[in-house]
Amino acid sequence: MPKQSGNEVSGSAPHRGSEISIVYIDDNPHDQFFVEEATRSCRLDMTFQFLNTLPAARTYLEGAGQLCNRGLFPMPAAVLLDFFIGIENSLELLRWIRGRPEFVQTPVIIYSDSDAEGHITACYKAGADHFVAKAASFERLTVLVGLLYQSLAAAPADFKALRRIPEYRLAPRASGLSALVCGIICAQQATF
Repeated sequence: MPKQSGNEVSGSAPHRGSEISIVYIDDNPHDQFFVEEATRSCRLDMTFQFLNTLPAARTYLEGAGQLCNRGLFPMPAAVLLDFFIGIENSLELLRWIRGRPEFVQTPVIIYSDSDAEGHITACYKAGADHFVAKAASFERLTVLVGLLYQSLAAAPADFKALRRIPEYRLAPRASGLSALVCGIICAQQATF
């Protein structure tokens, strides 16, 4: 299992060369362990910085204090974020990430046990790029991790394959007037 250090940051080796670095925020050490094992079993050039609290995540992302050395604590290619961290939900951190100019282009993927429509909607409204239900088996997790790597390794990042897996959750459809407005905006964007 991943080591939990005093500063609540643990994980794989630091970013080197073309490795893809992902910040994974989840308070469940078992989930962190299985994500790392799935990555290892797929032999992917991808590392994780595991963080188990929202304050630790914010400190890491800010590059504050001892975490300012981006050679050792790299800016992430993506953020993988559990919806629930302890008794808190991650919406405040998600909004904070989206409010920071250095993370505007960083994909944020909610990776959660929650399948509640309200949670999914809230995450997309707060700025999540993707919402993926936690894999039910190690085999499914290896598929998910492989597709995540494939998506991030593309230049520019392309998440089409990730969107086709059964664990992927789309934003619930809007109803009434908001659906009409969304349809008009999407149609206008498609014509450009």
